[in-house]
Amino acid sequence: MKQDTNPTDSDETSTQQSTPSKSVPSDQETKKYCRNAKNRKRPLRDPNFWLLLGAFIAAVGAAYYTRQQWLTADDTEKRQLRAYVSIEPTGIQWIEGRPIEISYRAHNFGLTPASNLKMFSMVAPLQYPLPRGIKSGPLTEDPETSTAVAFPAVDLFGKKSTDGPLSQEISSAVRAGTNVRLYFVGIVTYKDVFDCFHETRTVSAIGGADLAEAIQLAGVRGTANGQLFTRAPGYDYAK
Repeated sequence: MKQDTNPTDSDETSTQQSTPSKSVPSDQETKKYCRNAKNRKRPLRDPNFWLLLGAFIAAVGAAYYTRQQWLTADDTEKRQLRAYVSIEPTGIQWIEGRPIEISYRAHNFGLTPASNLKMFSMVAPLQYPLPRGIKSGPLTEDPETSTAVAFPAVDLFGKKSTDGPLSQEISSAVRAGTNVRLYFVGIVTYKDVFDCFHETRTVSAIGGADLAEAIQLAGVRGTANGQLFTRAPGYDYAK
């Protein structure tokens, strides 16, 4: 009579016999592996790694510095060569019962011409001193000087009057100059030779004793009395 055998037990026995046993490393091999691992250099502890990293950072820094120097030199050159146009009142004509006229000029202090030049202005009696943040009325463009070219050291002149004659009350207040003065607001816009847009604004006032002297000088030396105007602090700008 044949004896039954369990195929599962036979397979397990066969598997166990066919699986090679893992050899345990000797003490000498273990010490050799640890010694090699100890001598193996890590990237962050490798001096060559830091040397290469430092060289890379230095190269990037040098490239950035060179670019900034080039941009600075280019900007400096443009600042030295570009046009700088100012606008300021040059005189006043005061005749009672008529609109008050203020003459003004634009002057190019730069080394190159200013093109597409436009001048805007307004003349009106306003509170003195001007409150912070006050908005001026609409400025009208001077068609005679707009689209003109301002060459270096050349003046462009314009004139602007009040909307009408001043009332007796306002005229007396401006002459006193205590709380009300006559203001000139002027803006000049232009482009330089690098095709960059610029704008300059001035806000100047006259009244009181300065106005009396300007009226007196107007009858003697024409309208060359602009130096008697006082600029309103905080309202002038150039960009």
